[in-house]
Amino acid sequence: MLCRLYGAQNVVLAGDSAGGCLSMATLLNTSTVLPPPAGLALFSPWLDLRNEATLSDSMRRNAPETGGLRQYGHGDYLPVRGVSLVSYAYASTADRMGALVSPALATAAQLTPFARKVAPDEGAPYHMRAFVTWGTDEILLDQQAGFAKKLQAAGVDTTTYAATRCRTTRQSSPRDLYTRRGSASVALGTIRASSPPALGRASSGGSSRYRGGRPLACPT
Repeated sequence: MLCRLYGAQNVVLAGDSAGGCLSMATLLNTSTVLPPPAGLALFSPWLDLRNEATLSDSMRRNAPETGGLRQYGHGDYLPVRGVSLVSYAYASTADRMGALVSPALATAAQLTPFARKVAPDEGAPYHMRAFVTWGTDEILLDQQAGFAKKLQAAGVDTTTYAATRCRTTRQSSPRDLYTRRGSASVALGTIRASSPPALGRASSGGSSRYRGGRPLACPT
């Protein structure tokens, strides 16, 4: 509806944690009937809901069950078992093996359409620009960083930002986004820097790192 009302070149799709999963599922599900939006912003996205996703290195290393809570600030607060239980409640084992529920499984053929240049009926041609951010203390880190690499490999103009010693969604907490402090301001600055010209902001092109300003550690 937004694409039809305002034009896809004026839409940015964004999601936080499970919302990042839903954002990517929306893109994958509409890629054959709608042009890609101007921008995609994923904050600490949860992208792989398969059972085996809980066996990743970051799940083991940053899990509170293995000391993350006892060493607050050096591990995530999300329990691995809690993540598993939520995924069981959300979808069946079979559905979680597909890209619409686990977007981390999207193939190059499914992601390449988001890299194409689009010529809208009104306005200048554009291509979708993506921003993916995560914390280095997240249990989901491996799947987040891996998916960002898949986007880049598919030719999608992707900017990434890893917030030092941040836990899940901490770099985009409501308090920090409101006050524009800490790494939340870095995240917002990165989105502005990578926003498409169609939205009224200039960009110097794609990058796999933070553009402009000094990267900051996660606020405490």
